[in-house]
Amino acid sequence: MKIFSCILWIAFSVFYNTSAQSHIGIIKDVDGYTLVRESAGLQTKVKDTLYNGDFFEFYATDTTNWFYVQTWKNKNISGFVHKSRIQPVEELSEQYQKDLIEKTLKNHKDLQEKANKSLATKNQILIKESFQKAAFYSDSRYNYVLEFISEYFKNTKDIELLHLFIQTMIADSSSANELTSDAIVMCFIHNPNMVYKSVMRIQAFEHRKQIVDHILFGLSNYSALTVTDSISKEELVKYKNLLNRL
Repeated sequence: MKIFSCILWIAFSVFYNTSAQSHIGIIKDVDGYTLVRESAGLQTKVKDTLYNGDFFEFYATDTTNWFYVQTWKNKNISGFVHKSRIQPVEELSEQYQKDLIEKTLKNHKDLQEKANKSLATKNQILIKESFQKAAFYSDSRYNYVLEFISEYFKNTKDIELLHLFIQTMIADSSSANELTSDAIVMCFIHNPNMVYKSVMRIQAFEHRKQIVDHILFGLSNYSALTVTDSISKEELVKYKNLLNRL
């Protein structure tokens, strides 16, 4: 289902509006919810509902007042929302972004730690429920925060929030989420020394190695997928030398 949703999203990006840009948003509605419609227009069929706290991806375009949105809440939700009901995360104040990120990281860390502890009970029902809750939160909240946390860090150099992010990554060690590697490596590229200091606060060697592996994996993806002049070979060597010190 997720693969099929990704195919639909790619197809939409090609055929709907090639000039549109993808952004992360939350709803902006005094009622606390907004409707997702099948097509652009108030008279079209309502497909679903977005509520306060929901993150979603949307395409902003100058050619229409209705933006295509997509999110995941145990199922694919996609359709059109009027732009007046959409608040781009990037336009929020730094304090508001901090609150969003901090709340999401703490909740995800708590859910993941509870899931990890459930393994000791050997209660298969409890284990399944605990990991399902953590996975749902990851898909519907945490993954969206990973899309903009590095930009927030670049602008604020908030080392305490960075450390919370790293602690959340440690709690989430059972997950093979590439978005996590992409987010931490962008934080590292923006400010390698600060990330180095934060990783050095980790006492357990295996946890420190876990974060370093994420950064190395992210660096390999970044250098392979981005434009060649966005990161030089010299910079890559410098980053890896710094990681070796860990």
